[in-house]
Amino acid sequence: MDSPNQNIGCPKLRLRDMISSLKPVLFQTCMNRLKQELEPDNFNWLEKTCQEVSDTGLNSKSKFSFSLISRRINQKDISFENKEKEFTESIHPYFNQLNWNNQNISRLAFLLSLNENSLKDELKSLCDYASVKEQASIYQSMHFIDTEGKCAPVFQEGIRTNVIETFDALALANPYPSLYLNESAWNQMILKSIFMNRPLNKIHGLEDRNNLKLAHSLRDYALERKSAGRNVPDTLWSLIEPFKEQIEGIDEIISIQK
Repeated sequence: MDSPNQNIGCPKLRLRDMISSLKPVLFQTCMNRLKQELEPDNFNWLEKTCQEVSDTGLNSKSKFSFSLISRRINQKDISFENKEKEFTESIHPYFNQLNWNNQNISRLAFLLSLNENSLKDELKSLCDYASVKEQASIYQSMHFIDTEGKCAPVFQEGIRTNVIETFDALALANPYPSLYLNESAWNQMILKSIFMNRPLNKIHGLEDRNNLKLAHSLRDYALERKSAGRNVPDTLWSLIEPFKEQIEGIDEIISIQK
């Protein structure tokens, strides 16, 4: 069955439910920190913008405001400490490993203000016209703003990108794809990561979501590389190995490693 839920255990479901209930707390955590970092007029503009999005939903004015974040808000790096750090890491294991700055924290606050009932359409609308950095912020924030997987098709469209900054935001240190992408989309993301030479060890849920179809695709890829006289990454073998009894031509794969 091509479903992302087949590999999701109770702990992950509990985490998802917790994030959903704590979204207002995360929003306030972001705003409290930004109030310390931004000039008062820029903070007041952001606060007003988020409130308008929450009250009226996404429209042409608020989409323009989203694009204005890059002009109104500086890119100073930002980190969370003490209780804020404990809180953010409790809902995202890699939160404080990501490169947060005032701009993408402001975008996260904006995205947390979107209407739950029309979230998929609103996110797609933003992605369609977003810059590279804006798209990266959207994909990096998906774990917080979509706690039911409604926007997985929007997220999946991003896998087609060849822009490393955008792809890294959706594929690396991001729990969202392992929770909500179906098997086909997940496999597509892993294969694209290999083609783009991205670090597979930074993909959340890589072992949990590993599957036979992916292993077959990786076997074919490994044999192609062998035919071309190119090396095969060790991580690729680690994904094939659990299915070695079910894959034909495994001896050829083993010989590649020698």
